[in-house]
Amino acid sequence: SAPVTPDKWTGTGIGELWRNPRTWGPVSYIPTGLRWLDAKLCGGFRTRGVSMLAGKPKQGKTQLAVTCALNAAKAGIPTAYFSAELGADDVSKLIMAQLADIPRNELDKGRLGGVWGENFQSVQSEFGKLPLKIIDDAGWPGGLTREIFTGLVADGCRRFGWKAVFLDYLRMMTPSDDDRDAYETELKDSAALKI
Repeated sequence: SAPVTPDKWTGTGIGELWRNPRTWGPVSYIPTGLRWLDAKLCGGFRTRGVSMLAGKPKQGKTQLAVTCALNAAKAGIPTAYFSAELGADDVSKLIMAQLADIPRNELDKGRLGGVWGENFQSVQSEFGKLPLKIIDDAGWPGGLTREIFTGLVADGCRRFGWKAVFLDYLRMMTPSDDDRDAYETELKDSAALKI
């Protein structure tokens, strides 16, 4: 006999959802490490969901995302930070500047002597083994499509146990050939990001 295909509508009624123990299971959150933001988010970023930071240019979205990724890794949560805009070295400089309290422009100039050098060495020693991977366009061929991104994330989840994945930024993903318009692209990207 032919295999029975499950009805896609089974389990979607409100009563069925209320009777399903999975509905009432605990929800996990990944703390951002920022008290004010964790309070607004009821504990941090909800796992198995997509959280989007939005704002005008030069308002600190990248710095906030980097800070949240760093704080997740500092809490022992295996984390990935995909940068479609900045190189991995630039993201690592943002993190070093933050942790070592060294002005970023001094890091860009290569000035690592004196107190800044001591801070630099101390941060490398203390935080160099954080469970944080930073991936830039060297990690994917051509444009970053949702198929490439989800493949990389699936591989990283298997290999490194990623629990938090940050993408900076969504608008720089390359639409797939079968996307008809921007709306469809955003719908498909959002669905693909819920891994």
